[in-house]
Amino acid sequence: MMQQLAFNFHLNKFSRFEDFYGDSNKQLLAYLNTFIRPDNHERFIYLWGKPAVGKTHLLQACCHQSHHDGRRVFYLSFNKIDDFMPELLENVDAFSLICLDDVDLLNKVADKHRARDWEIAIFNLYNRLQDNNDSKLIVAAGKPARQLDFSLKDLTSRLQSGVVFEVKPLAETSKRDALKNYAQQHGFELPGKTIDFLLRHQKRDMQTLMQTLTRLEQASLSYQRRLTVPFVKEVLETWR
Repeated sequence: MMQQLAFNFHLNKFSRFEDFYGDSNKQLLAYLNTFIRPDNHERFIYLWGKPAVGKTHLLQACCHQSHHDGRRVFYLSFNKIDDFMPELLENVDAFSLICLDDVDLLNKVADKHRARDWEIAIFNLYNRLQDNNDSKLIVAAGKPARQLDFSLKDLTSRLQSGVVFEVKPLAETSKRDALKNYAQQHGFELPGKTIDFLLRHQKRDMQTLMQTLTRLEQASLSYQRRLTVPFVKEVLETWR
């Protein structure tokens, strides 16, 4: 079971450090690259930021890099906890890197007893990792820890016990460069006029823009057509 969990979770193959355009988060990127190394003795990081600023991307990038370096990794998003029981966390300290994403969604769980069981499971995980020199934990949420409405107040103090970073949104002036950079890294042409069109007609958060660009890349390959404005318009119409 534990060996399977090391690989049986869904990571976006493009959620890597090299795919994160981080001019607003250079310090955080540098810190995460250092944090996941075995010779780094820091144990806990808490990341928070508004929706679609890249928290999930960064957690999964840490997983990709650690796995590439031969370490066992565990990733769980709390938007999937209906599929799991809190007991899932009882043995995850066997992994070198543990990433818990979207923990603020516990505040929205209708069954408060179930939500508290998850809070206790996370709290106990923190306590076990205090004595485990081989495991690191990264937790991400949409708010600072002090604003999370947990029934287990001691969990809030645990979340704040390590390094805390705010993941900042990408500056508007950098989004064009981010889209161009993505296309270059993935080996396809993205004309400037197409970038301008996407920025005018799509939601401007980077999560939506990147998801759209990924789908457009797939459409371009399927139809063997360049991502011109007319073709992009045609594809976007079929998605509505």
